Parts: sequence; C-alpha cells; structure tokens
Amino acid sequence: MALTLGALCIITHQSPAFATTYYVAPNGSGTACTIGNPCGLNTGLGKLAAGDTLYLRGGSYKQTVSFSTNGTSTSRITIAGYPGETAIIDGNNTMPSHWGTLFNVTGNYVTIRDLEVMDSYSMGLILRGTYNEAINVYSHGNWENGILITGNYGLVDQCRAYYNCKSNVNCTNRRGNWASGISAARYPTGATIRNSVSWNNWGEGISTFESASTTIEDNVSYDNFSVNMYISDTSNTVARRNMVYTTPGNPVSCAGNQFGIVFSCETGYTNGNNTVVNNFVIGGDPNNLRYWHSNQGSNDALINNVIAYNTFVNSTGTNIQIDSSPYHRNTIFKNNIVEQISGTISKIASGLTCSYNNWSKDPSSGSGTGDVIGNPKLAKTGPTGPGELAGEYFKISSDSPARDKGDAISAVTADFFRDKRPVGTYPDMGGHEYAGTGDGPPDPPTGVRIKTN
Repeated sequence: MALTLGALCIITHQSPAFATTYYVAPNGSGTACTIGNPCGLNTGLGKLAAGDTLYLRGGSYKQTVSFSTNGTSTSRITIAGYPGETAIIDGNNTMPSHWGTLFNVTGNYVTIRDLEVMDSYSMGLILRGTYNEAINVYSHGNWENGILITGNYGLVDQCRAYYNCKSNVNCTNRRGNWASGISAARYPTGATIRNSVSWNNWGEGISTFESASTTIEDNVSYDNFSVNMYISDTSNTVARRNMVYTTPGNPVSCAGNQFGIVFSCETGYTNGNNTVVNNFVIGGDPNNLRYWHSNQGSNDALINNVIAYNTFVNSTGTNIQIDSSPYHRNTIFKNNIVEQISGTISKIASGLTCSYNNWSKDPSSGSGTGDVIGNPKLAKTGPTGPGELAGEYFKISSDSPARDKGDAISAVTADFFRDKRPVGTYPDMGGHEYAGTGDGPPDPPTGVRIKTN
C-alpha cells in the first residue's frame, strides 16, 4: 500500500508545463524555432499552445495566415513582431480571394501585436474568436477591411489603419460592396476600439455594424470616404472622446461623401440605447452629425440614445441633420456646442428632445430649453492639417457663453480630456469643461513602434 501511495504522489506532483517562446523568419526553416535557428511561419504557428509567444523576425511574410488554437483567460497566446524589427504579413495584392482573409484569427484569447498587415487582395486582419486582441498593428493597402472584430469581446488598441478599402478607389465601388478601416461588425458583442487612428480609407474610418455593446473611445478618424465614424444597426454602443474630422482636398475625397458621425439602420437589426459623448467633430462633408433613415422598420430610428457634450464645428453643408422617422423616441441632444459660420446649422426631425445646447446662430430646428445662441469662443489654436489636429483646438475660452450653462447628466462625470465635469455648480456645454488641466490621454500615441525601415 505504501508503494501505491508513493506512486500516486509522484503522479499528482508533476511539474507544470511552462510557456514557450518560439521564433520565425521569412527565410526560416526546420523545426527548432529558436532565435538562433528560426523556423517558417506556419511551422511556428503549429507549435503554439496556451501561454506561448511567437516572435516574427523582421521582413515580409508573403502568405495568408490562419490561426485557430485557443489560449485561456490566464494564459493568452501572443503572436508579435520581434522588438525593434518590422514584420509584415503581405498579401502582395494577389491573395486571398475576394472576401477571404489575409490574417484570420479564429482561436480564443489570442493577442496579435507589433506588426503590419498589408496589401491583402481582400480583408486584412480579422479577430473572429472571443477575447482576441490587436495591439499596435498597422493595417494598410488592403482591398477591403483593414482590421475587423467579429468575435465577442475583441479589442483593437493603439492600431493604425490607412489606405484600405481599395476596391472603392476613386469612388468606383468595383466590387459592389463596402468596407472600413477599423470596425466591429457582423454580430460581435462587447468589442472595444480605442487609442487608434484611421485615415484615408476608401470606406468607413471607424465603424460598428450589426453589433451590441461596442465601445469606441479615444480614437482619431479623419479623411475617410464616405464616413469617418459609422454607428449602424447597433445597441448599447458608447462612442466617447473621439476626434473626427475632414480636411479639404484630401486624397480620398469624393464631393459630399466624407461625413463626420453617422447613425443609421441598414438592415433592421436591433438598434438603440447608444451614447455619443465628449467627441470633437469638424469639417464633415456635408454633415458633422447625421441620422440617415433607410426605411427598415421600427428599429430604423434614434431610440433611447444620448448625444451630449460634443463639439461640432463647421461642416460643409448642414451641421446637424437628423432625417425624419416615425419611430424616433426617447433620444436627447443636449449640452452640445454647434458652430456653423456659413450654411445651415441644423435640420432636426421631430421626436428628439433638444436642450441646453450652444448654437452659434439660431437653429433652423432643434431649439429647446436652456439653449444659448452665440459664438462659443473656441480656442482654435494649433495646426489643423491631416494628422495634426489636436483636442486643444476645441477648448472653450474663459468668456465662452457655453460656460456653466449645461444641465448635468449623472452618467457623464468627465470631459474629452478626462477632467472632472462639472467644475462648479453647472457643467459647460461641449466636449471641454473649462478650468480642467487638459492633461488627459485622449489623443492616441504616435511613434509607438520602432521601425527599422
């Protein structure tokens, strides 16, 4: 009996498995997958288990990637570019086939980071599994989506997406479809897009579509055709502390098709209970904020939405345009600053409750209790070129009529800069609460990755 118990003790006290780090290179070979003897990418991927890390040495990997192994909540799998080098998954504009995926992640708890995905003949990087992450990924030159979250609880953080959706180059819509730079779409729940920049895409800049509980925060989206931020067929989505803008004559402009923030309901999917707060929007062509009604039934409306504490500046057409729908209900447009030097400042359909807004001139529609009419006296300092605009441009001055004229919303306790709101008895209108330090981190970091070429 003693021998049996001893054997059992040996079995139950085996050493736990430890995570392993593997290395691959574009010219890698063999199966060692060590830093001194890296293997090929597919070989390295095949070795990964929960907790492991795969480093891609610098260079171009001209192939598609499909990864289906699962990590766990406490032992994620990481696939990353080697520090200080630039690893590129390159579709060479020839692969995959249409609506195929260049880098396809179907496993769960997988982190993709510090690399580039480029020139897919269709889609770039897609996070299809649950709890997957894309961190510091540059996705560009793809014919359709740059980075797409379709799995639940996916995260895109500190990423860059540009010159994607090439099937629409010069507004040709060659394939009869639509795509985006960065998106949470096709039925994900709990996706997050943050600290990222999307620009010069021939499609939506940042979007969420047929989704639930998406968070879009602290991003910059500019100069995208046709809309910089798209919120459609979605429920319980929060878009906050984003900077959205269009600059004249940018490389992907098509007249009248570079909107700021657009709500819609294209398919009749459950829509509503969305929150858009503390965003800065300028130069939308033609609108900074738009609800586009597409006759999709009772969900095709602004339902239980909060649009508050945003600053909308000088669109090329009507600044705020909310199309009519018989189903608009329980939506507030409140504590916003709307400045329009020339042209129409608003066309807001009935069914919304508008109040405590600072309009730079009498609105055509949408006036309400507590409104202030007059120049909001924004700082308008600093550069305004592509990729240069900063939050300081939208700060109000000490003598702004928007100061202390808002009406508190209990759920909003900070401004664009993450400073306390209100300062004093009443909050300020717009995305900036005067007398805050303005030292918060809403602008995504630049130069995150060290590149060697």
